[in-house]
Amino acid sequence: MTNEEYANIKYHLAKAIKEARLKHQYTIRDLAEIADINYSYLSTIENNRIEKPSMYIYLTLFEILEIPITELFSEIENMPPFNRYPPES
Repeated sequence: MTNEEYANIKYHLAKAIKEARLKHQYTIRDLAEIADINYSYLSTIENNRIEKPSMYIYLTLFEILEIPITELFSEIENMPPFNRYPPES
């Protein structure tokens, strides 16, 4: 995976988190409190400014925001580098 591919996937996840947060009408501080994380850390995730975000935090946010993981990962599956793999027979 190239750095650009990784950055695109992180951007996709950050965008999904922010859109779901707004849909649920949470402020960054509200969601950070519910997720028990620092609001500035959440802000850096949403703005794609964190190099290696924690998978635990991602999964916690997906659960709180009711983001279906299967939907997220099916979208990622169509992005490089994953879209280069041959389809299942």
